[in-house]
Amino acid sequence: MLKLALIITLGLSTFKSYCYINDFKDETKELIKTALKFEDPNPIHRPVAEEVYSEFVKLLNSWGDSLDPLQIDPNKYFDLLIRNASQYYDDGIDERRMKYRRSMCFASLALIFDFEKGITFLEYAKFSLIGSIDTPNIDLLEDKILGLMLLELLIISKEPLQGLDRVIEDIEHFVEVNKSRINESLVNSTLELLRNR
Repeated sequence: MLKLALIITLGLSTFKSYCYINDFKDETKELIKTALKFEDPNPIHRPVAEEVYSEFVKLLNSWGDSLDPLQIDPNKYFDLLIRNASQYYDDGIDERRMKYRRSMCFASLALIFDFEKGITFLEYAKFSLIGSIDTPNIDLLEDKILGLMLLELLIISKEPLQGLDRVIEDIEHFVEVNKSRINESLVNSTLELLRNR
């Protein structure tokens, strides 16, 4: 009887842990989608921004569950990256538009490769947004950077020995420093997610 009670207890705790991990993953995915959503004000450029975002969301939705990287053609995402790799901008809005689209292409690639390559592509995504390590320009892109940091949290949560605590500290610090320039509900949801992890 004691063995049966122990088995049931272990089974329930395993199930509870599994549910908690899935809740964390699902909540993180929703926050990432919210943070990385981009409404291009220019109707000429809007379809391309929507294509880049929708391709990313398709990968994100299936990441960790049904996503089989071996069945995804990375060339599709490299082609998308090449089409969005312009380095010349007309103005500040065009610069943010191109940085965003290029960054989202790299973020998509981060989701379809193994951990090490994924983290590398994620670093490229971050660099695409900030533009320069020496003189980063993140004005009006704080939500997007937070979204990429949450994506890093999601990817690293699969490999927790790779620095999960560091990523959480980085996110908390970034939110604290930039909270006046980040959507308030996104700030609150992010901090709540981190508190409940």
